[in-house]
Amino acid sequence: MKILKAPWFLFVFTFAVMIPVMYWAPYTSDDCIFSALTFASFQERLTYCIQYGNGRLFGNLLVLYLLPHVWLRTIVKSLFVAGAVYCLVKLTKHLSGHDKGVHGSVFLLVLGMPSVMFAQVFTWTSGFCNYVPPVFFLLWILNTYVEYTADSRWYYRIYACLVCMILGFSQQLFSEVNTVANIMVAIFLVVYAAIYS
Repeated sequence: MKILKAPWFLFVFTFAVMIPVMYWAPYTSDDCIFSALTFASFQERLTYCIQYGNGRLFGNLLVLYLLPHVWLRTIVKSLFVAGAVYCLVKLTKHLSGHDKGVHGSVFLLVLGMPSVMFAQVFTWTSGFCNYVPPVFFLLWILNTYVEYTADSRWYYRIYACLVCMILGFSQQLFSEVNTVANIMVAIFLVVYAAIYS
């Protein structure tokens, strides 16, 4: 029973559930357009993503690399979803101080959403690559901040600052809305630090 309550167990379970979903997810019109493009090098892909003009550099690059390879796409997308669930469970347990009902609630929250929303979030690869990785990074930032800034050892605090800066900057290159999210999270972290320090 203790194994079932471990965050890593929910990670493995979510990953296993998402594999068939991601494998058999149909292409959307955006996915078909992106998969029809051919590039000879990384430089060509990067130039295309920069000139595409929507500011989603990392997201569009990820789309270009994942769409031609069904197994790579399946594994990477499943890892991002399972990682987000893992981080959400850890964060919820840390902030609430208990784990009663956390696993089931998080699992249902992520995988029990309405089918139209599920299709938009998980199976649409072009949308997934621009929106789900930044959510995973944001949850990782929050977990790192809550877990490591409470420790008085200087190297833990430096690690927390580096994670927050690198992932915070990176997530803004997935989609433009993450800039607003980062500002809101920064305000939350300042308030959190003022209350709990």
